Amino acid sequence: MAKKTKAKRASKVARKPRESQTDAAPLLKSQHREVEALFAQLEKVPEKNAAKKGAIVAEIIAKLEGHAKIEEEIFYPEIKDIDEDLTLEAYEEHGVVHDLIAKLRATEPSDETYMAKATVLKEVIEHHVEEEEDELFPKVRKTLEAERLEELAEEMKPVFEATVGEAEAQAGGKRGAPLKAAAARRRA
Repeated sequence: MAKKTKAKRASKVARKPRESQTDAAPLLKSQHREVEALFAQLEKVPEKNAAKKGAIVAEIIAKLEGHAKIEEEIFYPEIKDIDEDLTLEAYEEHGVVHDLIAKLRATEPSDETYMAKATVLKEVIEHHVEEEEDELFPKVRKTLEAERLEELAEEMKPVFEATVGEAEAQAGGKRGAPLKAAAARRRA
C-alpha cells in the first residue's frame, strides 16, 4: 500500500507543470513574501518608536499599491473567466485594502489606533494571499499557457515598479528620510 501511495505522489509531481520563475504567479508570490517580511519587521518595532512604524507602514503601503494595481489592471482581467467568483472576491478584498490604506495615511503613527489598523490590514492581506496562492494560482497555471503567464509578468513588472516609486515619493514628503532610505535599499 505504501508503494502505491508513493508512486501516486510521484506521478502527480511529474505531471505538475514546472513553475517558471519569470511568470506571473511567482512574481506575485514574491511580492506577497516581501509584504509578509515587512509586516514581520513592523511587529518587532518597539511600541514607542512611531517614526520607524510609520516608515515600515509607508513601505508596506507602497508595495501593496503597486501589487494591487498590477492585479486589478493586468492580472485579474486576464484570469476573470478562469474563476469569476474568486476574481470578484479578490477585487472586493482590494477595496477593503484601499480603505485601510486611506485610514492609515490619515492616522499618525503615534496614534493609539495606528497599529490596530495595521494589524487589520495584515489580516486582510493574509486571507487574500491564502486564497490566491491556494486556490486561484493553481487554476490559472492549469488554464493559461506558460508563455502567456510570462508575458503577463513582463507587463506587470514595470507597472509595479512605477507605482511603488510614485507611492514612495508621495509618502516621502509626509514621512521623510526613513522611507527614502528604504527606497535606496531596494534599488541597491
